[in-house]
Amino acid sequence: MVSYSFGTRLTRLSDGERREGDDACITVMTLEEFREAKETYLHRKVLLHSMENIHYCKAEAYGGCTMGTFMIPNKNDLLGEKFSFGFYVTDSELILIDEGDMLTEIIKRMEDIASKEGTAHSHAGEERAKEKGTPAAPAEFLILLMDYLIRNDVLFLQKYEAKLEDMEDELLDHQPKNFYETVIVSRKELLVLHTYYEQLISLGEELESNDNHLFSEGECAGFGMFASRASRLHDHVEMLAGVCISDSGDVPVSDCLQSEPDHELADRGDDDLSAPQPVGRLVRNEFCQYAGASMEIRLRRDDSPERRNCSGRDLVF
Repeated sequence: MVSYSFGTRLTRLSDGERREGDDACITVMTLEEFREAKETYLHRKVLLHSMENIHYCKAEAYGGCTMGTFMIPNKNDLLGEKFSFGFYVTDSELILIDEGDMLTEIIKRMEDIASKEGTAHSHAGEERAKEKGTPAAPAEFLILLMDYLIRNDVLFLQKYEAKLEDMEDELLDHQPKNFYETVIVSRKELLVLHTYYEQLISLGEELESNDNHLFSEGECAGFGMFASRASRLHDHVEMLAGVCISDSGDVPVSDCLQSEPDHELADRGDDDLSAPQPVGRLVRNEFCQYAGASMEIRLRRDDSPERRNCSGRDLVF
């Protein structure tokens, strides 16, 4: 268990040391420590149940407290194991529940950044102390932590975009080895990011709504700004997914699939069926393999009376 005092600055407390004055208390503990804590934490069982098997990012408001979980992809291995932790915040304390050392390391890096660059919360804390004399709130640190988690994500997505552009440039010369496998991995990675940012938007909006009236107006605004940042990241991922998945003629990565000779050779039979066409990044005979679809029957124009009632689209079963 590690405790911090949060006021105009974040200070790690030694064992038995008490925080100063009205500073908020930030505590990082394990799930078992939270379970066995002597303090009375309202709705403790709800968070314990959520922490047993974390699936996604979420926030829930209850009387006197707000709690939730984070499930964060590893930027170095988007399809690998994710980092997860839980939080429990009241008007005087923020508890962060982590089974490893990741949160402690993140907070240490936040301290280092604050000492080198200064932080918004330190300036805000000083102004609060001078003008209003109001105590620090644990929700302020939660906002700072959430902002830190996506601090470098714009740069990460720009690098990912550059990787897709390199793939397009390579396709102008030749089809790379294991091209389909590479594309499928990229699609899965973008889906992970898309889901993650979508959850962060919902989490930020839930905290902003402040259904239990736990947060101040300024804190609600901070959560709203976080949701807006997550929304912009979400939009960026959707743009990248369009580059990777789009079946329109505007995207070189998709265009190259339509010009592969194997697809044309498949249409030389007498069965009057069209050749496999790209659906996103997979042709139909590959779709079964990767999506588990057993069969798709597509009736061509004028093959049935029903076809004329489909507004010009193929009828799919």
